[in-house]
Amino acid sequence: MQANPPEKPPEPPLPADSQVQSSSRRRFDASASIRRLPRSAYADPVDDWKRQALINAGADQAGSQPGSGLTLQVRAGFVLLVMTAGAPLGVLGWASTLLTFLSVLFVQELPSVLWAIGGGRSAKIVLSAGGSRTQLGGAALGMFRAFALALCGSLGNLGIAFALGELVRRGLAGSAAPLISSAAVVHAVWGAGQAFPLAPFRAGRALALRLRPALRFAFAALSFVSVLVAALWALRAPGFPVYFSSFILVIVAATAALGQAFNELREQQAGVPLLAAAAAARLGADEPEQAMELARRALANTHVEGNRAGLYKTLAWAAIGKRDPFVAHSALDRVAPAARDLHLVAAYLACCNRVDEAIELLQQARRDHPPAPETSKLLVDLLFQSGQEREALVVAESDRALYAARDWHAIEACLGRPLRAG
Repeated sequence: MQANPPEKPPEPPLPADSQVQSSSRRRFDASASIRRLPRSAYADPVDDWKRQALINAGADQAGSQPGSGLTLQVRAGFVLLVMTAGAPLGVLGWASTLLTFLSVLFVQELPSVLWAIGGGRSAKIVLSAGGSRTQLGGAALGMFRAFALALCGSLGNLGIAFALGELVRRGLAGSAAPLISSAAVVHAVWGAGQAFPLAPFRAGRALALRLRPALRFAFAALSFVSVLVAALWALRAPGFPVYFSSFILVIVAATAALGQAFNELREQQAGVPLLAAAAAARLGADEPEQAMELARRALANTHVEGNRAGLYKTLAWAAIGKRDPFVAHSALDRVAPAARDLHLVAAYLACCNRVDEAIELLQQARRDHPPAPETSKLLVDLLFQSGQEREALVVAESDRALYAARDWHAIEACLGRPLRAG
């Protein structure tokens, strides 16, 4: 379960007088202490975090990641899948299986990629043991559009399967006929399978998302049994070697879906969704210590990658609110790159007493993109904290339309006098 950042996340307090400012400058710089370790013992990743935060700031404004375009992530499960399916033929089998699986999965994802890039959004293709999926920048797709893109991908698979079959039928494949026939079957099975309400396929995934964890696990188990029965039937077919790659791809995808459903059920029984929601609520209520404890309890029983990443972001915000830079650093290091937003990274820098770096990061983002309310308020706070009152007022006046009334009153209270509009 992805934990959203709080509506008003913890931010460095506005100093009331010069004594607070001087004590702030004397505060222990925990991040500097980390950086003094030998590089062989520790490599400071904060510069990478800052670059990613600036990229994500552009994505938030434009619904895409400028300059990122199309990216590809290949997971270890996909490599093992290829090695298993191609093992009977050795090196030649691995090469042909890799080309076949890449063509099948890329054709399936091609419509989503073209639609995303044509609309100015980023696209990331993830290849895993369970098949493939495309992560799109910006807002999530609606059900109808997702179905239409999946249907286009399936039609592409079926079209290629027909073309490869024609090559073999007309005797144009030569000695490569067995490999081309196998590739045609994989395209046909994977393309047609997306319409079946089974967990490994798109229609089954959409159906599973509407079920509670217990029913989702039962559905995944039923899908696995159905796929296994079909595979056992294929074992008795005269041309089984032609079906071997399809057999491996579908069985492994069904197994991955079953494992995912099992982990989600374990999390639900351990109360992880409730703990994650409670941690987010405590964080929103400015109770970072309780939020940190709840997030840690949830992480101890989290097995789904996406849920774990969201909880680490909650833990990072809680540690920032508690002024614990070491826990904040550890949690932020485990947050997914796309989730390291500008507000979070700048607040972490301020928590580590790297106020000047935080201000520079926020000002650079302002030069490139329109400001967001949270980052604008944080920049004003940090400018006041560092004694740059005039610069803080310039930013506040420029972004006044972004602030709620209570935010403007806080600025006036810090300044010690009311400000007139304009």
